[in-house]
Amino acid sequence: MSTRQEAMKEKVSAKITRAEAELKRLRAKEMEAEADAKDKLQEKIAELEDRKEEAEKRLEELKQAGSNAWEDIKDGVEDAWQSLSDSVSDASKRFQ
Repeated sequence: MSTRQEAMKEKVSAKITRAEAELKRLRAKEMEAEADAKDKLQEKIAELEDRKEEAEKRLEELKQAGSNAWEDIKDGVEDAWQSLSDSVSDASKRFQ
């Protein structure tokens, strides 16, 4: 695995770990929330879970990819990473 692949793998893994922590925080907040806020939290939790699953899928592809295949999947991995990053940031801002 190339240095660039390793760096990307580490970034995506760190983002997944951050997303898992944010999901845990949001689930705890959901239990205390009023009905209207609870609905919004559930929507954001579902979105974040979807993005995390996509990032995990891309991370697995990255782990399995050889040096030549890396270039083929790099954009998909970066897109999944950015999407997850945006969702985590949005959730953190909206539900502090």
